[in-house]
Amino acid sequence: MPPIVTTETSAEGKVIIRVEGPLILDGYSPDLNDVVKRTEGNILLDLGGVTEVNTIGIAALLELLSELKVMNRKFQFLSVSDPVRELLEMVPQKAALDQTRDLRPPEGIFEHIGDETYILLDHLTQVINLVANSLYWCFIAPFSGRGIKVNYFLQQVSRNGVEAIPIVSLIMFVVGLIMALQADYQLRRMGASIYIADLVGVGLTRELGPLMAAVILSGRSGAAMAAEIGTMRVTEEIDALVTMGMNPFKFLIAPRVLGLLVALPGLALIGNVIGLFGGYLIGVFYVGLPSAAYLGETRLAVSFADIFTGLFKSAAFAMIIALVGCYKGYHVKGGPQEIGKATTSAVVLSLFLVVLADGFFTYLFYLFG
Repeated sequence: MPPIVTTETSAEGKVIIRVEGPLILDGYSPDLNDVVKRTEGNILLDLGGVTEVNTIGIAALLELLSELKVMNRKFQFLSVSDPVRELLEMVPQKAALDQTRDLRPPEGIFEHIGDETYILLDHLTQVINLVANSLYWCFIAPFSGRGIKVNYFLQQVSRNGVEAIPIVSLIMFVVGLIMALQADYQLRRMGASIYIADLVGVGLTRELGPLMAAVILSGRSGAAMAAEIGTMRVTEEIDALVTMGMNPFKFLIAPRVLGLLVALPGLALIGNVIGLFGGYLIGVFYVGLPSAAYLGETRLAVSFADIFTGLFKSAAFAMIIALVGCYKGYHVKGGPQEIGKATTSAVVLSLFLVVLADGFFTYLFYLFG
């Protein structure tokens, strides 16, 4: 779709050429060339309405501006949108950006509220669309004959689960040691060091096991998902999939969501075992508790409800991390710099939502447990 080019005259008598819409690929329209060349005198270019742009569109624009210089005609940017500014700052026209001025009246309070509300509703619509499509392709489509890419799913389980076992095990082992040492510091004053097993067992299975695994995978897998899908979006691979009739949710998002949904609870279980072993080492070899007594106390303290609580939290955390990472990557706009921003935003947002969800589920299980 070519951009919309309109002209008007400013209060100073100068011609304003306003460009709105996408300035991408051969979306660059000869209309802009014709309008500029038919216009006499100096020109004010309003590019504030350009929604998307790429290097080909900028190259065509720069060629037009070069022709104006050859014709000894002056131009000035009236307004420049963020996508255009990002690319223009990389080329010799950067100096012209410093003189950009906006002749439009300042934005009023109601206009600002309306813009922010529209942006919020747009984001909300995109989130609902991505979540609905992801849940459909993960849990409904496979049972309605539309299938799922098993190879992609197994690849994600391997990358997000199997390859993360060493780092999760190491961190959970240290966490188990720390929990046992801190518990002994308080409990030995009351001669109740045997309850180290209770604190470590319940604390790991219900809380720290799922939470620490989620924190690790948020920085490791959530960032990777945002970067991978964001790169596909910027390089137009996702558009190519759609053009070929392939659903990006089926091929890109559903395998990642399901893969993390399997990997994170598994990592939490492995982390729990390793963490319990770390607590066992402190309790038996440092505090001096009998091995049989420590293991017996652990069996009494940790119930199936504790393990189920941890697994339920892990599954919820996996959905949050995967959906946030995929959402941030899927809606990237711009160049490589935007991929970095999306990756950082995915990690920060997923960590925030994981901690928020952990607090909610902890209170919920406490209330009804």
